[in-house]
Amino acid sequence: MIVFTMMAVGLNIVVGYAGLLDLGYVAFYAVGAYTAAWFASLHFSQTSFHLGSVGISHEAVGIHLSIWLILLMAGALTAIAGILIGLPTLRLRGDYLAIVTLGFGEIIPQFVRNADNIFGFDLTHGTFGISPIDSPGFGTTLGDALGLPVSFQ
Repeated sequence: MIVFTMMAVGLNIVVGYAGLLDLGYVAFYAVGAYTAAWFASLHFSQTSFHLGSVGISHEAVGIHLSIWLILLMAGALTAIAGILIGLPTLRLRGDYLAIVTLGFGEIIPQFVRNADNIFGFDLTHGTFGISPIDSPGFGTTLGDALGLPVSFQ
């Protein structure tokens, strides 16, 4: 729920206060979401890498990182996507900015749907998406320290 609140506040700043019509706002959310899914799932089953993941067996294949590291990586990749889109559109205003951001907002879903075979590599698993994704693990270490049963964590 806090993620949607952050998106609403960010959209309020861009559209409400700055007056810039950004129609591709959710595409950046998709970039961050797929980054988080790549590093907290069984998607890359060719590798087995674990770093700080909570509640995941170390025998599980795929990349399983700590939620804090995933948040940093997702933010960095989204910032890079923002810079790549922002540099060419820096001087655009009004309808022109809306058209460019609408284009970016339509390119990302098409890329996600069709990126299940990029040079033989499955990046997004197409329309099925990436699942299952690891639980963030909030509260489990505190619950273990307090001696709480798993049903209360």
